[in-house]
This record gives sequence, structure tokens and C-alpha cells, in this order.
Amino acid sequence: VKLKEPLQNLMEVLYTKAVDYLILKPQLPIHRRPSTSSRTLGQLKRGQIVSGWPQESWLLLAEKGTTPKSTTGGWVLVDASCLGLGQQAQAQWPVPKELRPFSEAVVVEWTKFPARHVEYQVEWADESEKDKITVARSRETMTMARVHELPADSRLIFRLTAKVYTAPPEQGGEIFTEAVGPWEEAETGATIEKLEEGNLCVDPLANL
Repeated sequence: VKLKEPLQNLMEVLYTKAVDYLILKPQLPIHRRPSTSSRTLGQLKRGQIVSGWPQESWLLLAEKGTTPKSTTGGWVLVDASCLGLGQQAQAQWPVPKELRPFSEAVVVEWTKFPARHVEYQVEWADESEKDKITVARSRETMTMARVHELPADSRLIFRLTAKVYTAPPEQGGEIFTEAVGPWEEAETGATIEKLEEGNLCVDPLANL
């Protein structure tokens, strides 16, 4: 697996800071260049948190006080799905900073991803059926979304994906990378029918 053209100069423009990733594999090789055939500089271990700038499925590792153009940290393949190995490192951003549940809706809020041109995707699933993922919002440009038509009285999980573009999408910008954040839990409230009539206002989002 090889990155066609590493674009450190563009990274300098696109990213406002490095992004943290959690290493998921027991050992993850660091390559001199973004290619699995490139020379190995070292290994990362499961549980380590590293910082860097993602491009497509690769992460350019940051060193203290460096920029994308000056770092000599090497590259790691964070998404090896094309090799049948799945996700090898988990972006720690974007992540919900607040999940406000109602009976059939949840308000999701998050901190802006550190890139200049970003759109977000919001997904959810029932905790007992994690393989059945529903895309609730796509191409969201704000840092808050209201997710409707959820099952009441259920334990759900939510996830955010940040899509970084080379320029504003409306100006022809192309996707530079997608950073998929970790799952977070929220539990919706009881159905409206189970609540006292006088308390119906506790779920102002369900029927909007």
C-alpha cells in the first residue's frame, strides 16, 4: 500500500494542529515513506498515543516542535482495510464532547476538527447491534447535530467522522482524508406514552 503523492506543503495549509491517534495493533511499523514496502524506522505499540497529520490512509508522525515539512517522524498506515487488517490506529478527534439524550432524539456536540475545510458525518447504532450503523447526518458543517427518530429507552452509541477537504467543497475541493472518531454511549429516555402528559415538553426534538 502506497500513498501516491505525499503533500506535506498542503498539510501546512490545511491543518491548524496535529491530530492524536490511539494505536490499536500490538505492533505497528513506522515507515520512512508512506509505503508498506518502505524502510521501517521503528515500531509503535498498542495503547500508545501519537500525534500527526493524516493524508488518505496514512499518518505523518509529528515530533515535538515540528511541522509537516520539518518532521522526520515517519509514516504509519492507520487504515489497512485494503489489506484485510482493518483499522490500525484510531483518531481521537472528532469525538462528542456532549450527548444530550431525549426520548427519541439526541443532541450531539463536538469540538471543531483542527483543519480549515471540514465536513462531519454523524453515525449511530444500537449498542447490542454495532454492525448495523445508521448515518444520521452527512456533510454537516456545524459542530452540533440533532439526531431524530431514535428508539426510545435504548442504549445507543454515536460516532463522528471528519472529512478534510483540500479546499471548500463548493469550490471543487477534494477529500484529503477522513478521520473516524471513537464511539461514545448515550441512553435515550422512556417513550412519550410512558411519561405524564404534563411532562411532554421534556422531549422538544423528537417531533421537529
